[in-house]
Amino acid sequence: MDTVPFCQHLDVVQQRAIDHLGEAAVHLIGWAWQRRAILGPKRDQLAAAFPPSWQVEAAALLGAWDEAVRSSSAVENWHSILRPFIAVHRHLSASMLAILAVWHNHRVASRGVYKGQSPLIRSGLAKEPTDWLEALGYPSASLVPRQALSLIDAIEPKIETVAA
Repeated sequence: MDTVPFCQHLDVVQQRAIDHLGEAAVHLIGWAWQRRAILGPKRDQLAAAFPPSWQVEAAALLGAWDEAVRSSSAVENWHSILRPFIAVHRHLSASMLAILAVWHNHRVASRGVYKGQSPLIRSGLAKEPTDWLEALGYPSASLVPRQALSLIDAIEPKIETVAA
């Protein structure tokens, strides 16, 4: 199962290049693409530097990699979520990071472009929102008595997060 559905086109192009040229050749083309500012900033220039039998696949790979979306906004979003926790605890265990990932991936946006959707829904891995506690095997928050919820709300501070 693909875990990143929006990269399926890139996966197809890369697999085709691996089938035709071999994995080592694709690694070399990737190495050159990462250094394209030095080797030749134009896609056609860089593809022409490879052996003639590689050029068609190299051009396809370079084009796919150039068009792939790269952004740091996801990293900035995670940093805004983790910053308060790390400020208090000074470190983040792998277990806590896994729990935070489950919470984040099930969290439904309350505003913005993705209002009503969670990262799981946007990625195509889920059709409807599900409670993150249910994903961990606990009863849903809707099953907790109202009195307990009001007590929890009074104790826990509200945490605002930056919309992705």
